[in-house]
Amino acid sequence: MFSGIIESLAVVLEIERDGTNIHFTFESEYAHELKVDQSIAHNGVCLTVVSINGNTYKVTAIEETLKLTSLGDLRTGDKVNFERCIRMNDRLDGHIVQGMLMAWHQLLKFRIRMAVGNINFNWMSILQISMIIHLKN
Repeated sequence: MFSGIIESLAVVLEIERDGTNIHFTFESEYAHELKVDQSIAHNGVCLTVVSINGNTYKVTAIEETLKLTSLGDLRTGDKVNFERCIRMNDRLDGHIVQGMLMAWHQLLKFRIRMAVGNINFNWMSILQISMIIHLKN
């Protein structure tokens, strides 16, 4: 689980394609505090640490993660929001964020009517899912 509060930025140092997966190597001031198998949110996407070397660490994004997020668009030198998972004895600044991405949508139109205070969203569903059937977990 995450709080939604960004701790710092991590820098993409290396991108290695492996079939349909991508291995990312990031540089972070917190790398020395990480552990293998720890969950880290990168731009809000949870990835598992697979190795650590000094101030760098490596994670792998699998094909489904790449299809449902923008991680596949990252380039060497890009910065990403870095957030470690919460510990149960930490302050809960922000809010508790837990869950799996089941679909994504493309926002087609966004309008705010200031006089009325309404916000209208129009979107196109890219992956159709039912609101009552969970595809994951």
